Amino acid sequence: MFAKTLSASHQHGKRLSEPRIRQLGSLVTWLCLSFCSERLEICDFWNPFRNFVNLEHLELFADWGRPRKLVPFSAPEYGLTQLRTLKLRGYLPMEFVQWLLNEPAHVEELQLCVLDFPGIHCGGHGEPEQFFEAIPPHMRDQVVMDAIEDRRRLRGLARFADYQDKAIAPRSLACLSFDTIRRFKKLNKLYLYKPAAGRDHDDLEVYFSVSSEFRILLEWRDLILATRNTLEYIIFDQRPVCDLRESDDQAEIVCEVSHGDSYKRFVDIVLPTLIQGETFPALRMIRLFGFEPYEDDPCKEGPQEFELLGESENVPALLQAAFPEAKITNHIGRPIFIHKKWGELYGGGDVLNDTAGLLTIGEMIMY
Repeated sequence: MFAKTLSASHQHGKRLSEPRIRQLGSLVTWLCLSFCSERLEICDFWNPFRNFVNLEHLELFADWGRPRKLVPFSAPEYGLTQLRTLKLRGYLPMEFVQWLLNEPAHVEELQLCVLDFPGIHCGGHGEPEQFFEAIPPHMRDQVVMDAIEDRRRLRGLARFADYQDKAIAPRSLACLSFDTIRRFKKLNKLYLYKPAAGRDHDDLEVYFSVSSEFRILLEWRDLILATRNTLEYIIFDQRPVCDLRESDDQAEIVCEVSHGDSYKRFVDIVLPTLIQGETFPALRMIRLFGFEPYEDDPCKEGPQEFELLGESENVPALLQAAFPEAKITNHIGRPIFIHKKWGELYGGGDVLNDTAGLLTIGEMIMY
């Protein structure tokens, strides 16, 4: 109904006049919406936001569906100059996210967990030279091989034996340019979420895009570095991707992969930005989800029934040593389950809106 009423597309049968849409849009300052394009003939979710020029608080949650036609977003020349809070989860177009943050100077709270559309590879048509320069040298070969495999999948070679039995994990979508990142002036609350490399099951191997993960980790690193003088609260939330098995214990799944490849890449790319050389004068709290099994974790009660993958760097302790005056909390987190061939989430909006027991920013301040 939102899309049909406020869409600029004349293909919708029920819509307001252009002057009325602009008038109503200018009155809105606070908006929280959830979208799913399942079974819709035409989807024009994003263009109506061109009229909400005075938005101060925006929360969007977007599930994935299969509409017959998606109306592409056409970014206007103006931006959202009044925006203070932006929370984005799920399948949102890159150009739409970039427009929302085209004027980021007044943004104080930012939550980013944007996913690439299922079955569509981001960054598979050549890698910019500066992208490789930012990656630690010992990891570059892995990224090259991953990009090659992504290209093969993109060209329809999934029918070959090497690929036909793999499910594609949901992939983070890095959206922010360096120019946007450097123009944050007041950002003090930052929540960063991403899927993480999970485990391989006997009956279904999950393909995880390493190049996509590198891109999002580099975006995290640049964002933290550019806003270090104003940041007060940071939440890192990484969730291992697994195929759907109702009998699996979620805490056990997270424990099994806590120190897997995604953990190591975070330690190599993002962690040094926090603990080596840079100052964060306003920092009050960092919360971790899905990085280390914490002391009250059920996986550590009694005999250990499985082995953790890899060795722990004890990230909470490193952060506490770097920021003795800040509160560092560590939590088990939760996995992401998938049940579709192309990386769609099991549970849709429930998964995207599930914050793994996270406190709200208001509760964090009182915590």
